[in-house]
This record gives sequence, structure tokens and C-alpha cells, in this order.
Amino acid sequence: MVTLDAVADTTRDRLLDAAERLIAARGLAATSVRSVCADAGANVAAVHYHFGSKEALVDAVLERRMGELTTRRLALLEPLESQARPPTRAVVDALVRPLAEFARDRDGPGRIYVRFLAAMYATDGRDRVAVAFEPQYVRLAPVLARSLPDVASAVLAFRLDLVSAPLLATLAEPDHALRHWQDGPPPRYDDLVDSLVDAVTGALTGGRL
Repeated sequence: MVTLDAVADTTRDRLLDAAERLIAARGLAATSVRSVCADAGANVAAVHYHFGSKEALVDAVLERRMGELTTRRLALLEPLESQARPPTRAVVDALVRPLAEFARDRDGPGRIYVRFLAAMYATDGRDRVAVAFEPQYVRLAPVLARSLPDVASAVLAFRLDLVSAPLLATLAEPDHALRHWQDGPPPRYDDLVDSLVDAVTGALTGGRL
């Protein structure tokens, strides 16, 4: 269960929420400091007072929920770190499932954060997301490499980069993806998550399980 706090009690919180929400909807370049302040109901100088710059504000938005995402992901990854050749699908599950848990509640702050990440990754905020993800990647990369010892590290990094944008985009708007289940039983979010894990696993293995 996601336990993210959705209540903004301070001007700083309101600025973080506004930046997260606006960037999720518009992208980084189209979100100005003035628009963030207006959306937060704050003075036009509030971003500079609380953060110093737009760049520092964006980094604060990234970091605010990334800690919890890291904790969830590393908890799934930890049992695999002692295995000589962990199952690739289990490693991918540790990558995908925590993000999917964040995005499960369509009206929750976790879904907005995933939309924010997707918008950042799709445009000129990609490098910032990579920096924020680095502590997780340092733990993930060697486990993933041991699960696919026959795949060159450069190829594996390329494949992981290749699937990152569509993974984020799908979890940012899961209702759109769930329409693929409309002709069968009522769609379940868990079915979507399992299919995403399968798809990412297939991409990382090159289809050779």
C-alpha cells in the first residue's frame, strides 16, 4: 500500500506539488517558475526563496518521493543479490512493480509522480531522472548482469534505456493500456503489471529466455 502524503501544509509543499503536477501535464520546458507559483497560490518570488532556482525545485520534486521508491525497489532486489544467477524476470519485477504500486491509485500522489517522471524522461529532464535513479541502478545493474551473463553490458544498458520511456509512459496512463483487455474479463491492474514485467523481460533478454 502506497503511504505517500497527499496533503500540502506549507508553501514549500505547495510549490513541490504544483511543479510536479504542471510538469506531469505540460513537460519541463513548458512549465515556468511563474506558473508554478501561481498554481501554488504563492508569491512570484517563492520558488527562488525556498529553492533558489527552477532547477533546484525540479531536483527537489524528483527527490521527494524517490526515497520511498528506492526503499521499495531495493527490498525486492535484496534477496536476489546473493544469487549467482538470479532469474531475470524476478530482477525485472523488482524494477517494475514498485513503480506500478506508485501508479495504482489514479487519484493519488504516486500516479502524479509517475506522470512527472514520464514527462521528464520523455523530454529534456531525462538526465535529471537518470541522476536520481543512480543509487538504485548501482544495486540493480550487477544483479541484472548476473542474470544475463551472455549479454554484453553495453547491450544490456541500451536495452534498459530502450524500455524505460515506454514503461514510464504506460504506468503514467495505465487506463489507456488496460483497454487492451476490454474484450475479455474485466481488466485488472495486476494483469497489466504482469504483462509489463513480461514485456520488459523479453526486451532485456532479446526474446531468449
